Amino acid sequence: MKAYLNDLSCGNKESKLTDQLDKVNKFFELLKHLNITYGLEGVIIEGSFGGLEICDTRLGECNYMYEDNFDIRNLVPQLRNYLINDLEVNPRHVFVLGDGRRSILLGNAHESSRPSVSFTFHAEFETHEIKGKKNDKDATVYNLYDKDRITDDGQPFDLANLVSKQDCKEYSPTVTPLWNKATTSAYHDSIKGKLAEIAKYPKQKIAILHECSDVIARLNGWKFDKELTNHNSNNGAFRRIYRSDKFTSGKGYLSVDFEKVDIHFELHDKRGKHKGEYRWDGTKTADTDPTGNHDIGVR
Repeated sequence: MKAYLNDLSCGNKESKLTDQLDKVNKFFELLKHLNITYGLEGVIIEGSFGGLEICDTRLGECNYMYEDNFDIRNLVPQLRNYLINDLEVNPRHVFVLGDGRRSILLGNAHESSRPSVSFTFHAEFETHEIKGKKNDKDATVYNLYDKDRITDDGQPFDLANLVSKQDCKEYSPTVTPLWNKATTSAYHDSIKGKLAEIAKYPKQKIAILHECSDVIARLNGWKFDKELTNHNSNNGAFRRIYRSDKFTSGKGYLSVDFEKVDIHFELHDKRGKHKGEYRWDGTKTADTDPTGNHDIGVR
């Protein structure tokens, strides 16, 4: 997973970096959280790391500008671990805010359907969506700015926006349904303690698997299908079914296997026919059931 820096959020030259360290640290904590929990590879910047300006400071000049300021000297190399230059940034993709400010990075984020990551020096970027124009058409970029900010669905971020159709386009939902291995593995590592609680508190099993399976499904381009879930939740059976929302080659469905104590999914084709069972990391753990006992009804 990659994201783009919202370069319009980097502060103005009238603001002293030494007065804004709490917000720089907040930005760093967000990057660290995204890396540890969702496998963030990096945040794309334009140009070199040393040339990036935050408030009144060019990062490449921090060592001698703040020779005696340990907090800044310590924070800068940590940011370097996450901010990366990408030679594929296309200068033709320009995002324009309502007041006329322009950003190539936001333009590329929009073009590739990837999120932006913002500093919070300006309150206007403390929002999950940045709205503007691209090629004279209304455009929206999904924005990350606070690891503790909770959205309406109860998740730290709208996880569906962390994966794009571009990410999914080379995969088939009925061949490689759980393709996003690095991101999924990072998330699974972060919830091992929660999954271990199932053995201690078996009554919480369904709630825990529900929550964790939902994240893994969305990190692989699947979307919860409420109507199909309700349609198949008969005779008191608990179901959780997802459709292949962001895949462009084919159609399929995933159904959470609540019989297991770890995260497993039953895979179904577009007709609801069972195509096997998969563990959270994409490993196929069971073949197709030809009896029809694991099929789902598809309207």
